[in-house]
Amino acid sequence: MTEPPDIELVGVTKRFKDTLAVDNVDLRVPRGAFYSLLGPSGCGKTTTLRIIAGLESADGGEVRLRGRRVNEVPPYKRNLGMVFQGLALFPHLNVFENVAYGLRVRRASQRRIRQRVKDSLGLVGLSGLERRRIGQLSGGQQQRVALARALVTEPPVLLLDEPLGALDLKLRLQMQIELKRLHRQVGTTFVFVTHDQGEAMAMSDRVAVMSCGRVEQEGPPEAIYYHPETSFVADFIGETNLLEGVKKEASVDLPGDLSLRVPEGLDLPQAPVVVSIRPEHVTVGDAARSREVHWIGTVEESIFRGTTALVAVRVNEQLRLTALVDGKSAARFSLGAPVDIGFDMDPVRMFPVTRG
Repeated sequence: MTEPPDIELVGVTKRFKDTLAVDNVDLRVPRGAFYSLLGPSGCGKTTTLRIIAGLESADGGEVRLRGRRVNEVPPYKRNLGMVFQGLALFPHLNVFENVAYGLRVRRASQRRIRQRVKDSLGLVGLSGLERRRIGQLSGGQQQRVALARALVTEPPVLLLDEPLGALDLKLRLQMQIELKRLHRQVGTTFVFVTHDQGEAMAMSDRVAVMSCGRVEQEGPPEAIYYHPETSFVADFIGETNLLEGVKKEASVDLPGDLSLRVPEGLDLPQAPVVVSIRPEHVTVGDAARSREVHWIGTVEESIFRGTTALVAVRVNEQLRLTALVDGKSAARFSLGAPVDIGFDMDPVRMFPVTRG
């Protein structure tokens, strides 16, 4: 018999007055997964996490933990760990007492408290700092204290609500590595809320992309990146060129008397569509002449990024494409110069235009 997922949401809905914050959401979080809820501000991801935690009640649908309905179960009985963006550490307590707090509430023995706090601080690399005050720690160390406090009670699921949001870029990258390492070591299911698609793609086994309270697409990061199912997902995940056109017969008409063939098997209405082409799939220069689609344009902008650069090419008044090139080659493309630009159709995605 297949074991139930750690978390399952079935038709979950939540409304705040006139705002539908969570709209009929279905989710299955497998045991031991690193699962991210990803989307822009206001998409419903944090509300969904709070419903899982029991901090918000669902207006409709079911919340299940390991197969058991928990809609009416209070947060403290769900046995979930949680790390907030604001960390919610106790400034008047030292590191040891902050981490021990959950165990003391559960009336664990002194021996167990000492051992579990020692183990948890060792996991997050803070051994020896037990007596430090919270105000004496760096931002990254405070983050590790919050993680240790959440893990000390050995919850089967750890909920993380944008825990890296307040850190600078370098520290965020370091903490991403730490979180991945922790996840592998403890084997706990992580549910991670973020608006940063780079974080979600780098750390997750599976990602649910949310917009306007709904799940737009769910799956492994690679599938979401290379095979987006909607124009929102294509645009939100990574960088892409979005071209507006109209499907007519077996082709899509683009501005400037340009057209693209519709891939076989793709069922699109005879109506406006959006075409998505990622910059890394666009070639500029002589090599573009051998691509399936070959146009001529003018270099409009070049943005150096170190190892890579973005080259924007104006094809006509209404159509511009951006290509990702090697950073060392960016200087070859002079602003205002004519240039060949092209791409193959295999990685191109097309979507019907959706309204509302």
